[in-house]
Amino acid sequence: MASLFDLRTERLFIRRLMPSDAPQLFASYAGDPYITRYLSFKRHETQEQTAAYIDEMSALSAGNNHVFAVCPVGEPWRPVGVLGIGVHGGDTHNSVSVGFGM
Repeated sequence: MASLFDLRTERLFIRRLMPSDAPQLFASYAGDPYITRYLSFKRHETQEQTAAYIDEMSALSAGNNHVFAVCPVGEPWRPVGVLGIGVHGGDTHNSVSVGFGM
């Protein structure tokens, strides 16, 4: 089901991150030592660690930070990474930060 936050490109489908994404994210990158050596977190040893990470990232989405699952087009149930967008504002300027792990 599409939502306001879904984005589709030629190759990727970007949607809200969900707790049910933990097994696939663990298998596709969070549990892989080769991939996680380039990320801001250490390799997850268990799917439960990935589920806790998703909970933590989802809590960030309550404010001006938003976290999304990155999936191949045609496979919205198979996240292969995460995209984070932060909106920062102040009295004199606004900015946006973007980060991803795949």
